[in-house]
Amino acid sequence: MYSELRNPDGGERQVGLELTLPSEKYTETLGAFLALNSEVGDALLLHGDLGSGKTTFARGYIRCFLGDPNYFVTSPTYLLDNAYPDEGNSILEGVAVHHLDLWRLQEGDTRSRQVADFDLLFEQSVTLIEWPSRLAESDMPRSRLDIYLTAQENGRTARLTGTGSRWEEQLDQLKKSCSILPGGSNLELPLSVVPDDCWL
Repeated sequence: MYSELRNPDGGERQVGLELTLPSEKYTETLGAFLALNSEVGDALLLHGDLGSGKTTFARGYIRCFLGDPNYFVTSPTYLLDNAYPDEGNSILEGVAVHHLDLWRLQEGDTRSRQVADFDLLFEQSVTLIEWPSRLAESDMPRSRLDIYLTAQENGRTARLTGTGSRWEEQLDQLKKSCSILPGGSNLELPLSVVPDDCWL
């Protein structure tokens, strides 16, 4: 399902896409697919309950971005920010990926400023943020991809909402790579959208 939304206040345009992810491998594949087209300043906000696949998505993204299929990626729950610098094989030379987990903060916590300099991160890095609702409103990136992961009986669904022109093209490209499920109500991401040598 693909939709185009416009904020009622006339703000940034939003586009949306909903995907079916039948297994953990598909969740990693979604992360890897989005990593292939990374740009400096990308901010991906990962929403979902505990166990919904946020860290699984981040693992696929980070491994593909770094060009290392065996890179050990963990949830930064206790460190709050795991930084993954370019070690020579990254998709973007000299650019780090920051993987933040704000679960330990309160909703809209102003202490999020103490975790990181978000202005700098959103300008010079690629940023993945788990539990972004705990980010202070003033720190929320203007251009971003919100990814809502929900566990289902058979896998997960991912609802992606892009804010800003950067994400319209990205989601359109993702939509073209997906196959329509029987009934035409949802999209499924084929594992083949990511080259084998990227992260498998």
